[in-house]
Amino acid sequence: MPHLAKGHGRRGPAPTLSLHRIFNYILQVLYMGCQWKMLPIERNAQGLPEIHYTRIYRTFRRWQAVGCIDAIFAGSVRSLHDDQLLDLTVIHGDGTTTAAKKGGDNLGYSGHASQGRQGGGLVRPPLQRHRAVRHRCWQPQ
Repeated sequence: MPHLAKGHGRRGPAPTLSLHRIFNYILQVLYMGCQWKMLPIERNAQGLPEIHYTRIYRTFRRWQAVGCIDAIFAGSVRSLHDDQLLDLTVIHGDGTTTAAKKGGDNLGYSGHASQGRQGGGLVRPPLQRHRAVRHRCWQPQ
C-alpha cells in the first residue's frame, strides 16, 4: 500500500492492525454503504473488537485530507490503463450532486417550487434537495 500515510493521529496509541486491514474496513464501508458504527468488526482472541469504528473513520478522514484516497484511485486507474484492462464503455456519471438548473434553489421540502418565505416551504440542504428532484422524476417501469 504505497499511497497510504503511515503515521497515526496525535492522540492515542499506534494502531495494532496493519494499514491493509484498516483499508479493507474502509472499502467494506464504502461498498456496503452502511454507517460507520454498523461496520462488522472482527473480534480478537479476548473476544473484543480488534479496532473501534471511530479509529477507522478518523484514519479514512486523515487519508482523505492528505490525498491518499485520490492517489489510490489515480494509481488504480493508471494500473488498469497500463495493463489495457480499462473499459471506458461501462463508465457513467452519477448526478446526485449535480446542480439543478433553472430554479433548483427554489425547490421546497416537498420537491415543488416554493413561494419564497411566505410559502412556508422548508428548503433542503443541496444534496437532499437534488435527491428529491431525482426521486420525484424517476418512475418505475
